[in-house]
Amino acid sequence: MIQLDWVPCASDLAVFKTAPAPTVAPEGTTSWTIDVTNEGPHAAQAARLVDVVPSEVDDVTWTCAAVDGASCGASNGSGNRIDELLQIPVGGTATLVVTGKIGDLEGGTVLTNTARVTVADTDPDPTNNESTATVEVESWPALKLVKTANVTDISGADDQIRYSFTVTNTGNTNLDQLQINETTFTGSGTLSDITCPVADLAPATTTTCTATYTATQTDIDSGAITNTATATAQSPTGDTVTSSESSVRVAALDAPPALATTGADTDLPVAVATLLLLAGAWMVANRRKKRAHQ
Repeated sequence: MIQLDWVPCASDLAVFKTAPAPTVAPEGTTSWTIDVTNEGPHAAQAARLVDVVPSEVDDVTWTCAAVDGASCGASNGSGNRIDELLQIPVGGTATLVVTGKIGDLEGGTVLTNTARVTVADTDPDPTNNESTATVEVESWPALKLVKTANVTDISGADDQIRYSFTVTNTGNTNLDQLQINETTFTGSGTLSDITCPVADLAPATTTTCTATYTATQTDIDSGAITNTATATAQSPTGDTVTSSESSVRVAALDAPPALATTGADTDLPVAVATLLLLAGAWMVANRRKKRAHQ
């Protein structure tokens, strides 16, 4: 009797996952490439590839193409979980290209994605059955400044102006060490210190800094007070982020001269005018009497 030993099929599958670029713009599109190969010694009739794309990636789609006798269970699909059955002969390759849109994420966020392949038969080297690729969201620091005043005009020395500096973090990374910098101020007096309630700004947050100024007669004579400023802050990498300039103009109007309103100033002229009128009337009446007697 001849005794035959059963030898299980063995397929040394390997998976390689790569990203075309190490970084991606916020709310940009990225992709990954997954290659599945079989180094033998037998064909893999039911290789299973599983890849769960991070939830921060939206609108995920994928395509599958095979060469050298390999085949895909499906040529395309969508969704963040990929579960694909492949047939990979020795020397064959199946390639999946996964594409998705990055959500509105903070700069520096790292997205880690791992693909895994298994086979029903024996895999003599399971160490190459997983592959991981990472993509980092780029940091785009940005500031916006809007400067306003509580009045549009003043009319005299000692009038007060309250300035507001509204600063918004319009980027996708945290900023700290916020400062307001006066680039132009035409007032002849001294602007107060500019105070800010916070110095750190998370993405999409806003704070309002304030300062006050007391007008001088020189300001009134000049006709206006113009104020221009920028905002600066530090990014996590130590870079200085500067906003565009923002300006506000407050007109200085001359006050109209005061009118005399006291009784002493008006009663005397009126009395004199009344006496002159009476004297004139008496002289006219007296002349008429003289003519009548002649």
